[in-house]
Amino acid sequence: DHAAIHATVQACNSLGKPWARGLVNGVLRSLQRSPEPSFGPKDYYPAWIAEMLEADYPEQASEILAACLERAPQTLRVNARRISTAEYRQRLADAGIDSQPGFTPVQLILAKPVASHELPGFGDGLVSIQDAGAGFADQLLPRPENARWLDSCAAPGGKLFQLLETSPTATTALAVEIAPARAAHLRDEAARLGLSADIVEGDATNLQWWNGELFDAILVDAPCSGSGTLRRHPEMKLLRSAEELPTYQSLQGALLETAWKTLRPGGSLLYCTCSLFSAENDRVISLFRSKTADASSKAIALPTGIATEYGWQLLPTDSRTDGFYYALLVKAPTKD
Repeated sequence: DHAAIHATVQACNSLGKPWARGLVNGVLRSLQRSPEPSFGPKDYYPAWIAEMLEADYPEQASEILAACLERAPQTLRVNARRISTAEYRQRLADAGIDSQPGFTPVQLILAKPVASHELPGFGDGLVSIQDAGAGFADQLLPRPENARWLDSCAAPGGKLFQLLETSPTATTALAVEIAPARAAHLRDEAARLGLSADIVEGDATNLQWWNGELFDAILVDAPCSGSGTLRRHPEMKLLRSAEELPTYQSLQGALLETAWKTLRPGGSLLYCTCSLFSAENDRVISLFRSKTADASSKAIALPTGIATEYGWQLLPTDSRTDGFYYALLVKAPTKD
């Protein structure tokens, strides 16, 4: 305590406020003599985050808020095109890294986090780091043989490459990314993993990048508040605000509407976010469906999380996953 008080008082000089030294010293020493304050999970968040979670999850909000204060696990996705999960788990064991199976056949959850360069074969594309909750995309998005499919908002590429690693070899993938630097990252990752995708720079809220050929399946991994990843990115408590949500909602709706125009009748679209807020999840799907006559929802059931009206919500209360949302939409077939 004495070191913390001393360093904070000295910081007044660095801030150009030497007059505040006595005040800061007095306040901190008064706190030092007082009983240790008690905080509940809600007290660690801006009011708007806690209030939104309480509205969306009236019975689980406190548990969710507490879970977001814990350290997130590190999950790996094994590149099944290059090595089996069992073989890679043995490589981890040989390197002294403990792991357990995840939710899917290609997932391993580490007992302790490890830097990527310490993972056996990372540079050779044997494995990638990806949250367990984000790893259900390949199970949820149907991609038949000879399918043509789209990732309309591709960077940083975790789900794109997961889908490529698990797709039938005779499929064609197009990835759209608006930021040149992020598109370059996608190309580098594809090279590391030994995968092939047509990566184009374009704005997925319009169709200037599209050649008119319809897709059999589409992934819309929409930009969002990131509220489901608060335990990985606690700085978002300061960087995000409630006023940003309408902007995200507008972008999410535009991405859905544009992607839908490129989907073949009878095709599937998987919408997902790393958000806990219904405003970015079920409400976005509800609004889209109300304006789209040929869109219907397909039921989702995953081994963790809860069902919502239109999709499935993963929660950080399961320590293995971040907060994550999925909704699967199907386009009505063309009538004969």
